[in-house]
Amino acid sequence: MTEEGLSAGKSAATPPLASAATVFFDLSRHLVAVEHTGELSQTAWKDFFERIISETALSIGFTSSFELEPVPEKHGIIGLFKSFDKLTRMRVTLRIPNPELTRYTKSLYDDLANSGVREYTQDMKSPNGLSKSEDARPYASAYLAEQGYKKGDVHFTGIRNDVEETVRSGSVSARGSIKQVRDFVRGMHTTAKTKEAQAALSAIINEIDKLHPKGEMDE
Repeated sequence: MTEEGLSAGKSAATPPLASAATVFFDLSRHLVAVEHTGELSQTAWKDFFERIISETALSIGFTSSFELEPVPEKHGIIGLFKSFDKLTRMRVTLRIPNPELTRYTKSLYDDLANSGVREYTQDMKSPNGLSKSEDARPYASAYLAEQGYKKGDVHFTGIRNDVEETVRSGSVSARGSIKQVRDFVRGMHTTAKTKEAQAALSAIINEIDKLHPKGEMDE
């Protein structure tokens, strides 16, 4: 509305209107699948999401905080671990809630659980080279980190292709794609029990399992 009458114009909200992303929780595996969308900041959304969950938890009496940790692609950390001809140092911070125990990680988990340790920083060094045996502590720690039970990156130093290198891994989440389900998932209810909803959810679960296979459980 102007003094001369009506005229066409554009308006924008400040701050901008919220953008949405679908998040799926697989509590049995401690995994979260987050829709990748260019509408959201690739860093800020995580901070705000964790803050919302943590403040909600505090309001209902829980004292633990909530954080999402990237689960790297399959063999992302173990592959790097094995790529060194001689690994002289490995630094990792492990978090021990309820991992999918495997024959590589059970003894390490039992040790930390029995000690009441929830977060444990390891800085393993050996000029002669750390053991790369699957039954040794370095491999178990790397395997547990690859499952997502870590804080931050895993740092490796050693000799690879006759050159001393220091590299890190674990900060980028595994990413997959599921065709033709985005629009349906956006519109479905959380309690939907239709065949279409089950098909969409099955496709999502199958893609998660492909990106992050279930651990080899001990009997």
